[in-house]
Amino acid sequence: MTRDGDCRAPNALVVYRCPHNYWEKTVVYQMNPEYVLPPPAIFGAINDQCITSILGFLNGESLRTTSEVCRALHVLANDDLLWLHLCRAEWRVSPEQLNGHWKDKQAKTLYIFAKRNMERVAQDIRNAHSIPTWQLPSHTLTSLTRTLFSP
Repeated sequence: MTRDGDCRAPNALVVYRCPHNYWEKTVVYQMNPEYVLPPPAIFGAINDQCITSILGFLNGESLRTTSEVCRALHVLANDDLLWLHLCRAEWRVSPEQLNGHWKDKQAKTLYIFAKRNMERVAQDIRNAHSIPTWQLPSHTLTSLTRTLFSP
């Protein structure tokens, strides 16, 4: 009990005395700060480093799609280190191998450039060897394309 009969119950119930009539009580429910939840967010309790490590397991298409979910993921998914890792892992391309204006570009742009060129090379391989696309699995064709550019 506090002054003037006010009572703070642990379940967020507050009892007030009416200023006009002392014997009349007014019961008001207020939120107790101990029970207030943080604002809802997808990753409210996870820090950015954990999210970035999780994003590091995604492939390029999934990472691009993830960046379209919300602003927070857009910022985290556009990290140059993630995209450089993907360029090296999927296409074995690094900025040091390129000359000209590609060295100054973002890693995401480099990844998209490498992906388009590798798809073009794969299409050229199909056309040169007259291999119908239904006879060759896509992962085999990707592997063949990568071996062309391996050191």
